[in-house]
Amino acid sequence: MSALSQVADDYLRLRQGLGHDLADAQRLLPRFVAYLDTIGAPTVTIEAALAWAQQPNTSPASSVWPRRMSIARGFARYMAGIDARTEVPPLGLVPARQRWRPPSSTALLTLLLLWARPARYVGACRRPPTRR
Repeated sequence: MSALSQVADDYLRLRQGLGHDLADAQRLLPRFVAYLDTIGAPTVTIEAALAWAQQPNTSPASSVWPRRMSIARGFARYMAGIDARTEVPPLGLVPARQRWRPPSSTALLTLLLLWARPARYVGACRRPPTRR
């Protein structure tokens, strides 16, 4: 077991003890650490995290890249407290994919518009306080 693997296990244990949901982290973090070991990186770097997150076997249109970067970034923040050489990838380096989904039916759209209409005029009915 490498030193990075041991630190990753400690990190996952800490997060689990704090009550975090580790579904993605328990699956992806060992893969990230194995990648770091494969390339011979002694710690997390921005370049290594980005290369791992954007590995060619995933589509940029999926949500895999942002999820991988989130795992790498969280681990890098933890590692930064242990190893000063650690580079924490900045937020937004791999933007999260935002997907707009159209309403499922025109009836739903009509209902939403009718419901939202009164909310637009709530502020317009109020008059500013007057001084006497």
